[in-house]
Amino acid sequence: ALDGFLFVVNSQGKVEFVSENIAQYLKYNPCDVVAKSIYNIIHVGDHAQFSSSLLPMSVGGSLSWPREGSLGNCSRTFYCRMLIKPPGRW
Repeated sequence: ALDGFLFVVNSQGKVEFVSENIAQYLKYNPCDVVAKSIYNIIHVGDHAQFSSSLLPMSVGGSLSWPREGSLGNCSRTFYCRMLIKPPGRW
């Protein structure tokens, strides 16, 4: 198993899924995060970088989402700082 947790965010920045082990790292329970904005738990200094990662990749000079079955040829890597839940919040 890898260290870390998994989360799925839609194109509007809403958390659709987060793995149970998020509590080990950020002290949030999944119910604290799911259906809420990812920007609530990302450092404000990383919002712009994260937002640009939600945009479709540029293909041939135009923006478009990858076609089904073509995902094996594209990937994105980026880093962002996540906020740890302060004691007594939520």
